[in-house]
Amino acid sequence: MKKRRNIAVQTIRDHWDDRWAVFEIRPTDHEFQLFLGRPRQDGRPLNRVGGNRVILTTPLVDYLISIRHNRGSSRLPIGGTTTKRLRKILGLNIYDDMREWWESHADELAETTETEFAARHRYSVGRVSLANKALFGPRNRPPGWWRDEPVASLLRGFAPRADVADRLGISVGAVGRLRWRLRTEGSLIDQDYEGP
Repeated sequence: MKKRRNIAVQTIRDHWDDRWAVFEIRPTDHEFQLFLGRPRQDGRPLNRVGGNRVILTTPLVDYLISIRHNRGSSRLPIGGTTTKRLRKILGLNIYDDMREWWESHADELAETTETEFAARHRYSVGRVSLANKALFGPRNRPPGWWRDEPVASLLRGFAPRADVADRLGISVGAVGRLRWRLRTEGSLIDQDYEGP
């Protein structure tokens, strides 16, 4: 009985210009194909340990970076474990990426209702509510609540951030962002104020 042999369809270069032997091509819903194969090493037989691997071509790298904030929605014909491995190779960490995204949108979240924010960014209201609590603590507060007294005075004061965060039930990072917003809006107290 004859053994089946895998014959390389072609040789391509990955995102870093290394050569790979392609043994499988999968169509995607995007403007690129997914290539699977093994690294080519001139003058040496192909390494057959572990089977074919997804080749990180430049279009695939660009796509994975473009969806770095969309957890579990790669829409590629590969499994979740493979997607995690590719993200790890690229230095993408979903938790860091999501934290960075939510922190960059904290001002907007403080200004709008959770429902408006969810509709604008296509998140569920529940997910927005969880992020809101992580950034600003539990709240049933109206948008812009931090501009009203006595909160605005507390934020304008000279108390340590950790103390203000504890008193308002929000994170230290949120205190810094809200103080910055008050400062940029021209609401910060006069410089001659000596503090409490």
